[in-house]
Amino acid sequence: MNPLVDCSHHTRRLTLLGLFLLCSCAGTETGNPSLTRQASLSMVLKSNDTSAAQICPANGACTGAGLNIQSAWLATDYLEALSCVGQDDSGLPPTAWDLLHPLARNFDTQIADFCGFHFVTRLADSGLGNVPAELIGASIWLRATRADNVVVDVQSPAIIDVGKVDPSQPLSNAKLIVALDAAAWLNGIDVNSLIAGSDGVARVSSTSNALVLQQVDQQTGDNAILRNEEADDGVTDN
Repeated sequence: MNPLVDCSHHTRRLTLLGLFLLCSCAGTETGNPSLTRQASLSMVLKSNDTSAAQICPANGACTGAGLNIQSAWLATDYLEALSCVGQDDSGLPPTAWDLLHPLARNFDTQIADFCGFHFVTRLADSGLGNVPAELIGASIWLRATRADNVVVDVQSPAIIDVGKVDPSQPLSNAKLIVALDAAAWLNGIDVNSLIAGSDGVARVSSTSNALVLQQVDQQTGDNAILRNEEADDGVTDN
């Protein structure tokens, strides 16, 4: 057998084998889909103690013995959903949240399981869209009525940093919600002792009942959790 012919035959086989392995390693867009998926985040205000604070329905028919909340807004500089492993996070840019009528906002993520959240509030301005006038220049605005029908108006300019991680409760569902606790905000506060002004409104702000406001600010993140959306959250898809 002619050795030159034999060598050429083996060379051809090696070349074809090399091309096959190269194509196999390169893969295709169909064979190796992206790990990125779409998820959504929203924020809602609930109450773990309705004797202290109750979230009123849309028609305003709320007759609890504690504080009956009719409006609640919060502005965030960012809101992140945190992974269970490492430092990965995915989240949203500056946003104004209607906490009683939550809107789910979409974001892209490569996180498979979520175990926590982190947000920092900001002062709201017109750049955040259609927000109540009472929220402009504030990070939190809440309006409620007491059992004696006195209106309680809470307006905070504080920059609040809240973050929590719970690796024991991983969430793989992509529909996420940060649930805040109104009862925790008011823990230890006697709202009935707040004195109303001539307009019938008892104000909690940096210039009126400032110590009460400081307590509300410190308790904003108490009992807050990251969980999946529930049927009674009233979340609207963006």
